[in-house]
Amino acid sequence: MFESVKYVSSGKFVSCGQWIHPDRIIDSYEVIFVIKGNVYINENGKEYHLKENEILILEPDVRHFGCRESNDTSFYWMHWTSNKKLLPDVKSFKLTKPYSLSVLFSQLLNYSFEKSPLEMLDYTARLILGEIYLRNTGSAESRIANTVADWIMSNQDLPIKVSDVSHHFGYNSDYISRLFKKAYKKTLKEYIDEAKANHIKNMLLNTSLPLNDISASCGFDEYKYFLKFFKYHTKMTPTEFLNIYSGTHINNK
Repeated sequence: MFESVKYVSSGKFVSCGQWIHPDRIIDSYEVIFVIKGNVYINENGKEYHLKENEILILEPDVRHFGCRESNDTSFYWMHWTSNKKLLPDVKSFKLTKPYSLSVLFSQLLNYSFEKSPLEMLDYTARLILGEIYLRNTGSAESRIANTVADWIMSNQDLPIKVSDVSHHFGYNSDYISRLFKKAYKKTLKEYIDEAKANHIKNMLLNTSLPLNDISASCGFDEYKYFLKFFKYHTKMTPTEFLNIYSGTHINNK
């Protein structure tokens, strides 16, 4: 499906104060993955308001421009070409599991920074698009699991337990765990722990906060438990994880 995708360029945009997207027409596709803040874009007369963890795919040879200013905005972006029309059914949507895409973008930027062979950049761009298409689909029976998963992702600053999820949605804990086992091949407890670990990784990749602050923002009362949790679920320390993704391309225009 993605064999014709050819990587063009990519980066991580970080605004300095007020910012608005430039008015332009480009000859490649572009995907925008918002990390922080808001992005306001008009493409061919339709307005899109993107928030954290939301995706937008822009088409080639179609005018797009910022329709409103925003502050403290950051997002990943990637341009690519293809001789096939590769647009999902929904051009803009929110990711319930943003960590996977953050890792792929970080790897892509690292490859670009290191001037890796073009084949590696093409391949990683295809993985990014595959991840986007995968997250843009789902069966009817997985919608409840996705709703619960979205709630878990939105409350990663809390020490969430299975009983908290069960109480919030009014489902029996065993029922939700069985549902998650079917939809995600893991129990609800396993999903919560994985989501927490991935949330920590996402913060490590996309913020410059000290580890103590990240620990507190993720619901850990004591820093040593934060380190123990991360080491248990990732088999590495936060510092070791950060050292894997040392190269990136950041722009502010």
